[in-house]
Amino acid sequence: MSRGRIHLIFFVIISCIAILSMGSSAEQKFPSKTIEIVVGYGAGGGVDILARMVALDARKILGVPIIVVNMPGAATVEATNYVQSQPADGYTVFCATPTSIYNNPLSGRVNVMPEDWIPILRAHVDIGSIVVRQESPFKTWQDLVSYAKKNPGKLNWGIVGALSIDEIASSILMQEAGIDVKLISFESGGEAQAALLGGHIDALYEEPGVVMELIESKRMRPILVLSENRLQRFPDVVSMGEMGYASVPMLWRGFFVKKGTPNEVVRTLENAFTKAMQGKIYKAYERESLLDLYPGGFLGSEAFAASMKKEVETYTSVLRKLGYLKAK
Repeated sequence: MSRGRIHLIFFVIISCIAILSMGSSAEQKFPSKTIEIVVGYGAGGGVDILARMVALDARKILGVPIIVVNMPGAATVEATNYVQSQPADGYTVFCATPTSIYNNPLSGRVNVMPEDWIPILRAHVDIGSIVVRQESPFKTWQDLVSYAKKNPGKLNWGIVGALSIDEIASSILMQEAGIDVKLISFESGGEAQAALLGGHIDALYEEPGVVMELIESKRMRPILVLSENRLQRFPDVVSMGEMGYASVPMLWRGFFVKKGTPNEVVRTLENAFTKAMQGKIYKAYERESLLDLYPGGFLGSEAFAASMKKEVETYTSVLRKLGYLKAK
């Protein structure tokens, strides 16, 4: 074999190695295509709004499109199963609450357990409230309790998602107040709010920030906040603590990926989402939606994972007390 032919073969081999190396690097780069943020509810609720607000700046930071996919149905079970059916590569992100991560698996509604998720971050902890439409005959929480005690089972109380934090908090609240109401479950916050405004339900469990625009326009008003003390924003609204009621599990919203997602991908998403949440757009949304009332609401990936291990025990105890725990 001639020396020139040997040099040619050597050149081809080196070129192939270089090309393969470049291809391997390109494959490892994240992100390089569209990222989906899956929401297990319809448009207009707190989870949906959070996902869209974070995506606004995160897509600029990561340099790829980020789309929010609403997938309501079966109290987030459909969305849960969809995300878990996708590759563990970081391109399918789940924006969720304790309903999806704890309540559904612990009660046997889904086979995806809390340890099957890797948390990216906890965005905030949101304080719940009970709201009524502006023209409601219930001017105060005490008015509603008095009516419910005299008319057991007649008051229609809206929640978003069966076996959600809405239902658990409402069930505990009913026990503490000694009342019996009919819980009406909706697939989205927007649907529940429309039902309240239309007079189809009498009261609604909702975070005040989600319906702040409706409160400020005097179409809804809160009559109880599910916190230890009254909120500065609503000084005339009584709190659970003031009523002597036991506290309820707090609602958080966060982002997750499927277990098995590479650590470097999780870190990339965590850093991008955190940076997006530090921007002017998100901070204005956080302030206007009263999402900054709970100190220490934000947690990074590692701190959130540690918190989740403790929360599983809390939710197990609460679900057992309410009779929802999965039979063994």
